[in-house]
Amino acid sequence: MNEETEGAGALDYGTAERRKGMDLFARIYSIVCHPFFLPTIGVTLLLFGNTFVSLLPRSLKYYLIGVVMTDTMAVPAAVILILRRTGLVSDFSLASRRDRTLSMLAVAVGYVLCAVMLSRYMMIGIMHGVLYGALIALLVCFIVNFRWKISLHMTAMGGIVGLLLSVNLLGYGRMPVALMVFILLAGLLGTVRLYLGRHDLWQVIAGFLTGFLSMYICMRLF
Repeated sequence: MNEETEGAGALDYGTAERRKGMDLFARIYSIVCHPFFLPTIGVTLLLFGNTFVSLLPRSLKYYLIGVVMTDTMAVPAAVILILRRTGLVSDFSLASRRDRTLSMLAVAVGYVLCAVMLSRYMMIGIMHGVLYGALIALLVCFIVNFRWKISLHMTAMGGIVGLLLSVNLLGYGRMPVALMVFILLAGLLGTVRLYLGRHDLWQVIAGFLTGFLSMYICMRLF
C-alpha cells in the first residue's frame, strides 16, 4: 500500500468516526428532548425561574412538578409499554401513523389526568394556559397525523419557547436568558431531526409553530 492509499484510508476512517459521533449525538439529543420530558422541564422553569409562581411554597412546587412528571411522562410511557407488549404498537420509535396515533391517545390520557389532579390549584392562573396550550397542541397534532406526519419533538419544544416568550411579554416574570437558550435548543433539535431523517423541513416547522402558537395564544387568553 502506497502513502496515497494509506492517506485515503485514514481519511475515510476519520470521516466514518465523525459520522458515528454525529449519529450518537443526534440520537442522544433526541432522547433528551423527547416530548415526554419537556412538559416537566417547562413547569420546572416556571416554578423555579424568575416568575411570580416561584414565590409558592417549596413543598407545593415539588408537588406540582411531581404531578406533571407522573401524568405527562410516566403514565404515557407505561401505557405505550403495555401497548408494545400486547402488540398494538409495533415499535418504540413510533414511526407508523397507527403507532403515533395510539401514542398520542396515551399522552392525552395523561394530560387529562394531570388537569384533574391540578384542578384545585387552578387559582394559579398561569397553569390554565400551560395545560390548555399543551392539550390544544396535542389535539392539532392528533388531527394532522391522520393525513401528514408532524414533528412531535418540535411541537413540545415550540410549546416551551411559546411559554417563555409569553412569560416575558405578559409580565409573569423575566426569563430572557432561558428564552434565548431554548430558541437555540429548538434550532438544534430541528437540525437533529432533519439529520436523522425523521422529518422533512416542513414537518419540523409545522411542529414548532403548532406548539408555539398553541401555548402563546392560550397563555394570553387564560
